[in-house]
Amino acid sequence: MVKFCILLIFTITIASIPNVFADHVPNGSVESIFNSKNGTGLIALRVQEEVNIVFTYEFNDERFDGYAYYNIIEGDKRVTNSDNFTANESPKTFTFPYVPQKTGIFPFTKGVISNSGDFHREESQSIIVLDEFSKAMKFNGQCEKPFPEFTLVIKPDFSTGACVKMDTSFTLKERGWH
Repeated sequence: MVKFCILLIFTITIASIPNVFADHVPNGSVESIFNSKNGTGLIALRVQEEVNIVFTYEFNDERFDGYAYYNIIEGDKRVTNSDNFTANESPKTFTFPYVPQKTGIFPFTKGVISNSGDFHREESQSIIVLDEFSKAMKFNGQCEKPFPEFTLVIKPDFSTGACVKMDTSFTLKERGWH
């Protein structure tokens, strides 16, 4: 079994979502990214391959005790995890293991909540889980030849992704590809 790490410095990424983006919390930031175990950013995940979701938060001025959490809905199953932090722990990094059980596009939510309930920040996006990557894809789910020359499309059954030219991607999307 291959193990990967999702370095999720507190906003999450995958697929056609940007690889890194940041949240702004009171006078600080929380960021996230999906990374493999060796630190390479992931665009898609493979079913049954272990990854880590890594959250890092940092507050500059206004600090509070609270917890960081994530939720992934895989069909009818909710996968969730959380961990606490204190006001004097900044920056703080959390590592949560995750093994995708199903293929598909799933909602991913992450957030930070203060213990007092005065602050709650939550954001959502989608993650893509495939059975396998095509030969034209790198191990991280990106196309070997980058956009705009090639773009990633996903088979309707999520068995694999394919790297194709833009005109081909339009045709495939008309046929139900993602």
